[in-house]
Amino acid sequence: MWSTKLKSSATSQSRGLFNWMGVLPHQTAMPLVMLSEILKRKATDRLACKNFTELITSTRLMNMLDIAGSAESVMMITFGCQLGCLSSFVIHFSVSSVWLQVLSKREHYGKLDKAVMSIWECCELLNEFVDESDPDLDEPQIEHLLQTAEAIRKDYPNEDWLHLTGLIHDLGKVLLHPNFGGEPQWAVVGDTYPMGCAFDESIVHYEFFKENPDFHNPKYNTKYGVYSENCGLENIIISWGHDEYMHMVAKMNKTTLPPVALFIIRFHSFYALHRAGAYTHLMNDEDHEMLEWVKIFNKYDLYSKSKVRVDVEEVKPYYQSLIDKYFPSKLRW
Repeated sequence: MWSTKLKSSATSQSRGLFNWMGVLPHQTAMPLVMLSEILKRKATDRLACKNFTELITSTRLMNMLDIAGSAESVMMITFGCQLGCLSSFVIHFSVSSVWLQVLSKREHYGKLDKAVMSIWECCELLNEFVDESDPDLDEPQIEHLLQTAEAIRKDYPNEDWLHLTGLIHDLGKVLLHPNFGGEPQWAVVGDTYPMGCAFDESIVHYEFFKENPDFHNPKYNTKYGVYSENCGLENIIISWGHDEYMHMVAKMNKTTLPPVALFIIRFHSFYALHRAGAYTHLMNDEDHEMLEWVKIFNKYDLYSKSKVRVDVEEVKPYYQSLIDKYFPSKLRW
């Protein structure tokens, strides 16, 4: 469940909208689907929508919601208001990843100019965050990372590369940190899917993708789109998020982890593939082999969460030895 961040600097004007909706401005985040439902209940007629058209399109409110105040954004918002569709407007932003936008993100973060730090330093940095898209996880990220890694270690004691993959698979969520641009959670976490070809109906909240410009672009809305049959998943552009960023960081810092580890990192949130079996027409033989490891990994990613705390200092020497084995001491991020 993606979410949009509500900044504490909300103006009285924007507070008026959230009071109208029954949302408290001091909340740190509001799930997009929940916000959509609130709007749907409140905006019961066109008049209600019209009454806060100016509020929702104000620069101050868009800043509060971490929405880029571009002319295109304002046009989309205003159009939603005119149609009386504000109940789904916020959802439109949750599916606003389009081909050019994803390429722009890849280029921006691909410079790896945000920080220089070790893997363990990044783990500690994530201690400040909780993934609001995960209803089963209310602990800091480092707890989830270690629980995942330790559960894998117990069942696969000889696969040290898989232990380390469990530890680092979500480190891309560092994009949430102010030093990395403070991306909103909806732009960092959640399911991923291929860009440049038709959106599959198995993608979560598929019904809202009809508002995505790529949905109607004949270049991108066919089964293969810009790709060819069995082109290989390494050649596709995936929606931007923490998975893609960490894959990029690991690969560009010349990790010696095996290719299957990078495959897991990049595609562990690609649920349309490993849950619904979509997009197999883009896979090659190697992808099919590595996909089995993703399915194994996800059992631990999804079901290893526990209230039993991991003794960080006790396990740190082991994981530091794996980091030293597979990564340089400092990485560019």
